[in-house]
Amino acid sequence: MDMILNQVGVREPLKSDILQLHHFFEVVLIDTFINNHIFELKETLREEVLDKKKCLNQHFETSGAQRFFLMATFEDTIIGTIEYGRSNDLIHQCTQGALDHVNEIGTVFVHPAHQKKGIGTLLVKEILNILKMSAIHEICLDSGYKKAQVYWQKKLGPPKYLLEDFWGKDANHMIWYLTVDECIERMHKRHTLYMKAISEI
Repeated sequence: MDMILNQVGVREPLKSDILQLHHFFEVVLIDTFINNHIFELKETLREEVLDKKKCLNQHFETSGAQRFFLMATFEDTIIGTIEYGRSNDLIHQCTQGALDHVNEIGTVFVHPAHQKKGIGTLLVKEILNILKMSAIHEICLDSGYKKAQVYWQKKLGPPKYLLEDFWGKDANHMIWYLTVDECIERMHKRHTLYMKAISEI
């Protein structure tokens, strides 16, 4: 795992990356829908892909001012993405506008062939450092995917908002709201615990 991470590059996307990123979004979202047993929701899948393409366009149209993307590459192939920008309409709706002023972290995607190798954690740490350097003090993020919810609860703790059965029976929606410093501290604490566990094996 460490050997792969040492060969992973993280950078802003270029316009020459757009087509590969579009394909990457499709691959990851199809895999996500299959793994969450919702692949029959073809229209929802299509809308998710279009939304990610729209977010990427905002990165280029505003030079990262409204939505800022990073991507991870391995051997010249895109294997991960992350971005931050204005919180989405669903967050506004679910929190009754309480987080309208807060930036969200989104599009935390890792290619299916490279998951569980630390790529997502690497990208989260990179974006948190950028947020801190940009004097952005609060962030939020949301997820309706069960497997992603498990991941974020491990990283960031319980969500601030839990909307039970939002997408149907036992299909909850979760929204996290933390300061950037809290996120960095929790990520660091989890990494310390992980390294301690490894040393004891």
